[in-house]
Amino acid sequence: MASEKPPSSRSSSLSGTIRAIEHVLVGLARVQARRPSLPIGICFALAVVAALFASRLELKTRFDQLLPENQPSVIELRRVLERAVSASKAFVVLESNDHATLRACGDAMVPKLVAVGAPSVTNAEDGVQAARSFLMRRSGFFTTTDELRKLDRDFEARWDYEVSHATGSALDDDEAPPPFSAAEIKKRFKKEGSEERFPDGYYESKDGKALVVVVSTAIAGGDLTGSQTAYDAIRKSSGDTLSTDVCRGVRVGYAGDLVTGLTEYGAVKDDLLNVGALGIGMVLAIILIFFMRIRALLCMGCTIAIGLAWTFGLTEWVIGHLNVATGFLVSIVAGNGINFAIIYISRYFEELRRGHSAEMAIAIAHKTTWPSTLTAAAAAAASYGSLWITDFRAFKHFAFIGAAGMIVCWIATYVALPALLVVYERWRPFKTDESTVFGRLRMHGVRYDAPFAIIVPRAPKLFTLGGVALAAVGVVLAVVYVRADPMEYDMRKVRGNAVGAAETIRIRELAADVLGGALDGSMVVVADRIDQVEPLTE
Repeated sequence: MASEKPPSSRSSSLSGTIRAIEHVLVGLARVQARRPSLPIGICFALAVVAALFASRLELKTRFDQLLPENQPSVIELRRVLERAVSASKAFVVLESNDHATLRACGDAMVPKLVAVGAPSVTNAEDGVQAARSFLMRRSGFFTTTDELRKLDRDFEARWDYEVSHATGSALDDDEAPPPFSAAEIKKRFKKEGSEERFPDGYYESKDGKALVVVVSTAIAGGDLTGSQTAYDAIRKSSGDTLSTDVCRGVRVGYAGDLVTGLTEYGAVKDDLLNVGALGIGMVLAIILIFFMRIRALLCMGCTIAIGLAWTFGLTEWVIGHLNVATGFLVSIVAGNGINFAIIYISRYFEELRRGHSAEMAIAIAHKTTWPSTLTAAAAAAASYGSLWITDFRAFKHFAFIGAAGMIVCWIATYVALPALLVVYERWRPFKTDESTVFGRLRMHGVRYDAPFAIIVPRAPKLFTLGGVALAAVGVVLAVVYVRADPMEYDMRKVRGNAVGAAETIRIRELAADVLGGALDGSMVVVADRIDQVEPLTE
């Protein structure tokens, strides 16, 4: 049985590992100082390749992309989608004060939309005229057997009554059966609450000032490329019709799940770009304010750009897409990944202020900062990586991207940043001039900690009690908040501001008011065998 190594042996092994790492770093520093173009070239070449991969990342905004793959609801959703068509609809909402012009415009638009063809347009209609024409002449087929038998008895009774009165053979005490006419028959079979929603066949508002053209597509929900192509084709076709004299003065708006899906995707994408750009910009601005040196801004900006390219290149390779949760990791990875560069460059500047050469400053910075920064990177990676044990797919992806980001940003800091600093130093040597206020600030920085350093020693008890009180209040408020069930279950309330724009809401609500429940989403029930269908329908 193998015996454990004694503590002294384990300590010696650890020391040997540390010395080996330091030896590699010192050698790396020598290469970076003497041939900086080599590590810079390698890092930028890999970053370009990774950026090409990252540019292929697709943003998936559907909520099923966040759920576990083994979740029963997700499994059932995929099973249904395999066997049922998940087509999208677009509503072209026409508005005008001229009722006749509105109908003529809708009638002119329908054939042009149909001419677009599948998959962008599989059908277009501005009303139920065709369905009414077909069904009204065959409405008798939808009556029950009992209703037909009663109709037959009433017909015979009325027939006998009319014949007996016409021939004079009727008895005076015969009770007249109910009148029998087309109007009475229609009234009899008209179910309570079955008034026609579209009495003239058109999908139009009650005041006659809005008409909806319903466009069906063969585009599945979530197919953003197909949805955009279909939307562009629908807008072009409808726009061509609106430019004719038939549609003079008619205004147009667009709604439906195809339009809403694209709008929501655009809102999320814009948010990701804006948040990412703003986050990175603010981080770099703080770097500039703290160090007050352009070289710190430029060198650290290039370093974090390399780290981000590597991170999201790996993401495309391993995962293949982003979702609404992981898309915001750009600014998070940048904000956390730049911490290693801040520590490194701070030590580098300290050594330059002491009069050391750039090569010596890099070697010292390598040797003195790697244990703390690597520990911080590993801790941050472990923190993100802990989410991997969850079933929630969005958290799993979050775990990989966050953990990978911390590691590759640390590597970028120790491979690319020192070489960039050497190149900048050769171009513009580090100055230690303290003859001006700005020069002194660049040398020693702004003492942002000075107020706290003065106040805390004078009132330690007050600060301690204040901290404890704030912590207690925070715990109470957190408990109250969690007990109130803060989870939002109404998905309509988590849409972006772009989707919630006043005009978009007005068009969507106008279409819903006109169509009502006539064309709302339906439920799909999947039966595995033919013999299950009849009991299911019953």
